[in-house]
Amino acid sequence: MVKYLDSHPECGLAISYYELMDEDGKTLKEFGVVKHSEYDRNNILRVDGAGAVRVWRKKVVDELGRFDVENFGRYAEDYALILKLSERYEVGRIHEVLYRYRRHPGNTDNLLDPELKIRNKNLARHMAAERRMEINKNGINS
Repeated sequence: MVKYLDSHPECGLAISYYELMDEDGKTLKEFGVVKHSEYDRNNILRVDGAGAVRVWRKKVVDELGRFDVENFGRYAEDYALILKLSERYEVGRIHEVLYRYRRHPGNTDNLLDPELKIRNKNLARHMAAERRMEINKNGINS
């Protein structure tokens, strides 16, 4: 992933394909390879994310103000930053499985209140929509 970023300076972060596995490390074949193929700069506002493991360009994260834990706590702060990043930079897609994500009852995603998760994702989308309207109003290229 680092190699990919090094050779694609227009990208602010890179995301690869991944597979899901159970608690015992067995691949959950019913999910197939997770590609997030629906990702593009605007469609990410309508989907829940863009991959679990990412490699961020540090200077871009610093430029964008880092993760907004004040508004998001520990859920969707990464999604909010991806939305912000996608307004200025490309998100690189690495078309191969580079990791496996273990699903188990103790995952943060399973433990958090579903309403909090919906609230935070919607807040991230709302903030992104506001920024994008301002960008469009001012004619600033993303």
